[in-house]
Amino acid sequence: MMTRLLPLALLVSAGFATAAERAAIYPFDVKVGGQLARIEGQPEAAIFAKVAKAVGADAEVEVVVDGPAGNVIVNLFAVDENGSPKEGATPKIILADSTKFTLAETMDKSKLAPGRYGMNVVIARMGTSRVLFEISEKPEAAVTAALDQSTPEKVLGAVFEAARSGELAGLAALLPPSGKCDGDVKDVCGVAKAPADKQKEFTEYFAKGKITGKARVDGKKAEVDFLFGPNGTKKETMELVQEGGKWYLAQF
Repeated sequence: MMTRLLPLALLVSAGFATAAERAAIYPFDVKVGGQLARIEGQPEAAIFAKVAKAVGADAEVEVVVDGPAGNVIVNLFAVDENGSPKEGATPKIILADSTKFTLAETMDKSKLAPGRYGMNVVIARMGTSRVLFEISEKPEAAVTAALDQSTPEKVLGAVFEAARSGELAGLAALLPPSGKCDGDVKDVCGVAKAPADKQKEFTEYFAKGKITGKARVDGKKAEVDFLFGPNGTKKETMELVQEGGKWYLAQF
């Protein structure tokens, strides 16, 4: 499937000079909007690295390599939720002579519309890093800028407030940067992109949420007891972790 993502002309010039410890589709790191694209799951099975939070149409792209990169060729294309190119979508090209540029620097000078995109970043001597990201009119980085993650209680309280207000995009910021969390936490943090029925279920279960005691903090880990559920009576405990001075959801 991924072969179709790269035009023939770029396939000829790209190659795959990968290190043994890296996924073949991600031989060098790429940042979009300050976020490092990461491989989810097993590297050998990956088809792209993913940027966690939505970015703006003029977000900065940084290619993270040792030494000069030379010319960087970027191929951008609209994709569906599985990362497959949308039928009939016209790719856009960026030609950069440095490791930093913006998504707005397309050859036709047009900005990308909101939606999901795939990006092939080609460096002749290293290969092609394949990245999936999303563009939003209201990037999640801006939505979450004022989010208070100074205490475990405030982080859990933000989940309940999101369920009550319907402002779900900010929940993505509560996913640990390390990715070390359980499936339930991933569902909560990613609910803004979930189907309508899943969003409704989230709202029903968390809108009546309530913290029932002070956080039990042990170093960079914490536990907070709370009530949730349709009637607000189901007992549960949220485990949180501290990374980079901020608290994040980990497991419940």
